[in-house]
Amino acid sequence: MGLELTIPKFVADKAAIGPNGKTCGKYVDFAEESLLIASLIIEVLAEESSPKPLLNPKLVLRITKETLADENAKAVILKAHSLAVNKGLVYFANAIQKGEENAVFSASGCKLEADLTGDWETDTLRTGCLGVVTINLPRIVYESEKDKNNFFRILKERYEMAARALRIKYRGLKQHGKSALPFITQRSNGDTYFRLEYCSRIVNLAGFRESVETFCGKSINHDETRAFSEELVKNLASFRNKFSRRHGKRLFPAVLHSFEASTRLAQLDVEKYGVAKVKFSGTREHPFYSTTRRLSLQDGDFPIIPSESLEIEHKLKGLNTGGSLIIIELEDKEYTHEDLMKLTEHLVKNRYLEFFTYNRTMTYCSNCKKSWVEALHKCPSCGSMSTLTTFDRFASA
Repeated sequence: MGLELTIPKFVADKAAIGPNGKTCGKYVDFAEESLLIASLIIEVLAEESSPKPLLNPKLVLRITKETLADENAKAVILKAHSLAVNKGLVYFANAIQKGEENAVFSASGCKLEADLTGDWETDTLRTGCLGVVTINLPRIVYESEKDKNNFFRILKERYEMAARALRIKYRGLKQHGKSALPFITQRSNGDTYFRLEYCSRIVNLAGFRESVETFCGKSINHDETRAFSEELVKNLASFRNKFSRRHGKRLFPAVLHSFEASTRLAQLDVEKYGVAKVKFSGTREHPFYSTTRRLSLQDGDFPIIPSESLEIEHKLKGLNTGGSLIIIELEDKEYTHEDLMKLTEHLVKNRYLEFFTYNRTMTYCSNCKKSWVEALHKCPSCGSMSTLTTFDRFASA
């Protein structure tokens, strides 16, 4: 569910459609009402998630220059941070950056912007993501035996294979969509409702961090690993430009959350190469490859992200063309929603992150109907153990 706290310029002066399809002024005339609705939605979610954490619906809150200049809108943003600091659930989209005014995000991180025709309505409405094909980057490291030329040769082959798979899906939907998806393919004035040809096609990268660290034998914070990461991003951009001509203009590489792919690919590599050789996240019993990009906060009373981490994210911005999702881990630390909002403003105004969310691990007791902001093995209230459920939106990613 997307929330826009100010009326976007590109729709502000358009005629507003009211009851029975009749026009009733312009959309800019309803700025106060739209802000009230957004505020009430946040209040309802806060109330509903007070006993037990909610995983849906996910709120995508767009932050623009106009939003930060409007005190009433900032009050709603502060209310959203109260929800974020305790329950997660809110995603923040940075629309301050030049060219991002028309960009729209899904909660998964997929992004659409006015990059095809330049018309926001044509490029971002009545379309979506055609599909996601995930490439196992660590497997390519093992197959290439850490030879850089072989690594990029195999990566190019896998990227093209993923592009072909997405093209086959497009052709299948184009040919059989009328019977398979009758509602969204119905026509009006000669056009189908859903613009299939404008869909993005995502080549997802599983194990980006594990692959570069395995290839270089050093942490991602090391200069050598950073340099290889940047080279990898540049090559992916080159592949995208080359294969987009044949397989669709909106063919994008990305690192997006994929629970099934992250666990399955890691398990397959452990079976093939052995647990001693494979670098993975998680445990030996539950291995997975990272399909998210995470940031941790520095220790202290005020939430701050280390500058080194932000610098790495800046270097990897080439992966954000088709979307991105940065997860900021709050862990079990206590922060006020005012402090968290200051961090959000800092990240947005300085254009560090494009799309991000704050993550909490929470424990819920079904016996006493209470939740706590940490992972627990025994309920602090009633002492029960079997009634506890741990909630973590990105536990295996």
